[in-house]
Amino acid sequence: MREHIGSTLAPATRHAHSKFQRVARLHRLRLPGAADARLAVGDRLRPRPGVAVRAVMGCPATDKRLTHSAKPTGPNPQRNSPYCSTTMHIHALKESLTRASSTLVLLVSLAGCGGGGGSSGPGAPTPPPSNPPVVRTFTSFQAASFAVGQPTLETGDPNRGIVPTDRGLSSPGALAPTPEGGLLVSEIGNNRILLFATLPDAADPVATAVLGQRDFFESAASVSREGLNAPFGMAVEVGKMAVADSGSDRVLIYERTPSQGAAGPLPDVVIGPADFDTVAPDCAPTGMRRPMGVAITPEGKLIVADSGNNRVLIWDAIPAKNEPIPSPKLVLGQKDLVHCASNDNDGDGSTDLVPGTAIPQSTASTLSFPRDVWTDGQRLVIADQDNHRVLIWNRFPTRSFQEADIVLGHSDFLNTVANSEHDPTSPSTAPTARTLSTPTGIHSDGISLVVADARNNRVLVWNTFPDHSFARADVVLGHVDFDLSVTNDRDGDGVTDAPTANVFSFPHRVLLMPDVLLVTDLQHHRVLVFRR
Repeated sequence: MREHIGSTLAPATRHAHSKFQRVARLHRLRLPGAADARLAVGDRLRPRPGVAVRAVMGCPATDKRLTHSAKPTGPNPQRNSPYCSTTMHIHALKESLTRASSTLVLLVSLAGCGGGGGSSGPGAPTPPPSNPPVVRTFTSFQAASFAVGQPTLETGDPNRGIVPTDRGLSSPGALAPTPEGGLLVSEIGNNRILLFATLPDAADPVATAVLGQRDFFESAASVSREGLNAPFGMAVEVGKMAVADSGSDRVLIYERTPSQGAAGPLPDVVIGPADFDTVAPDCAPTGMRRPMGVAITPEGKLIVADSGNNRVLIWDAIPAKNEPIPSPKLVLGQKDLVHCASNDNDGDGSTDLVPGTAIPQSTASTLSFPRDVWTDGQRLVIADQDNHRVLIWNRFPTRSFQEADIVLGHSDFLNTVANSEHDPTSPSTAPTARTLSTPTGIHSDGISLVVADARNNRVLVWNTFPDHSFARADVVLGHVDFDLSVTNDRDGDGVTDAPTANVFSFPHRVLLMPDVLLVTDLQHHRVLVFRR
């Protein structure tokens, strides 16, 4: 039987209901995976698309509309589900009939967190406190669960001490997931990219395809369409792949991504030199000098960390096959597309210095060997390696030489000294939870931020995406505490030990996935996998 409001609500709720005389029925809303529940009052027993919801008990915005959707939207609807939203997505509407009673259940997921001015007159029930999103993170000095590229967690030889194979690695550079659920690993030492058909979930996985070499047993660098030369960076998005082939001063664009059982694709576009067989480092608008990082937005923008030219280039669209390479839409780190000096705030072609010293001075607009880039299409993050900092744009840049909003690693935008919190003229000291030394890799799942702090031989994790400068990291991997930096220091005594599951030697890139964090441990020639 359908339950009438007057016969089921407590007095306080009936008082609140007096504001909604047109409401006919009360139905319970259960949130999948959420700790709390909401009550909604609607005009009809079965809401149709676009029917207004008159009240949502526990949500502040009662004037929003209830709409149908096939599934939740947003970057992480499940984690956002305890919150109110401007749009609620009905997953199912079903009647469960029993001999004792009949109950109508609406299964609702609330995607996103909305504000708004809802009605809550005198006597209305106090909304229960909302539960924050559950952040599944890591613990400091956590041990990796297993390694890719090494037979055990206690070994660190290139190519497992033998020749290149489908199991070994030599100086792994970058990581990228494939649309089919696989993993791509670039190797600087073997001048190749390996494809693992699935994201590795156990030790010693075997690669199923290789790019840049004719087979798994060769490793020579090649300046050609078929070959690679120190591929430092890699990105896969919108069905395409970009590779920062640093040793050849170029970025390669593949119009299809590698897949299991298929011949490795050849690149369709080269950015930097005039053709696939030329090396020509240049500070021209479409020139490159040792590019080391690439990213592609969900909308198809191409972002290149043109490291040796101390700039980041942004194209509104990925350059297409058989068409001239257009000039980038934006440049960050430089005032124009023809100057390439580091920390050149005045655009005169030379590095700016702290007055009276030989120490470079940065600003919120300049860069010095930017090594990696990350974006979700809304925000942009740059690992500004030689300024020993990470820069964050809260909104994707819309003009060249735009200032960053947030700096990590220093207390201001002027400091360029490694492990220096405040004084840009002081020598480098021991690291802290706020400082960096040669950050080489960055990644985020939209909630947490992870940075490979290479010279400190550690990986830092901010459990929530930093919203202010000089934020303190929450977790350190690679050391027992934040004030250590020595390679392989498993006991915290400042002395180098043998490799273990807890330590790094120049961690280079990071990839944060829903269940794991992957780290390329470059000088141990392995990829470490940490489970959340």
